[in-house]
Amino acid sequence: MTKLQSKHAEHNGIKNDLGIKKLDPNMNDDRPGHKAKKLANAGTIPIRRRGNEFELCVVTSRRCKDRFVFPKGKVAQNEQLQQTALRETTEEAGVSGELVDYPIIHRVKGNGNNSGGKTVCFYPILVDVEMKRWPERFMRQRKWVSLEKLKKKKKYRHLRELLSALEKAKPKQKKKIFKRLRRNIA
Repeated sequence: MTKLQSKHAEHNGIKNDLGIKKLDPNMNDDRPGHKAKKLANAGTIPIRRRGNEFELCVVTSRRCKDRFVFPKGKVAQNEQLQQTALRETTEEAGVSGELVDYPIIHRVKGNGNNSGGKTVCFYPILVDVEMKRWPERFMRQRKWVSLEKLKKKKKYRHLRELLSALEKAKPKQKKKIFKRLRRNIA
């Protein structure tokens, strides 16, 4: 479906070509007798370029039809975080592309009194295919939102918190990330 930027970099403890340290190499490692932190959810921040502006793909939540979220879901047994992120993005948003090796670990707040939320590993994805038919097209609405609109509208407040993690990258790293996005999303 798509090519991964650095297929085994997470488990080899390698820094990617942007010089950004990878996730903990023990994350989601299923070797017998190996105690590792487990992330149960992964998703993406789908990005495309329209002219000089970046747009982000958001989808409606299944529980709350007027709430927009980034595609995410549970990691299946024997599945890597990147595979889950790609699968969920295709199922929920009907888009695919190339993952950027810059995972963002973010705590998503839950809805309701008993919900403590969950920790999700989000990967930016450079969208190059937008499908007309996808598995959850009748359950979710897909919408492209400009960064400017996302920063101004109150209803996207929860998404801004996630994007701030990307913006908190060190200045040199941030420049390299967005330079690469501009180069890859022509």
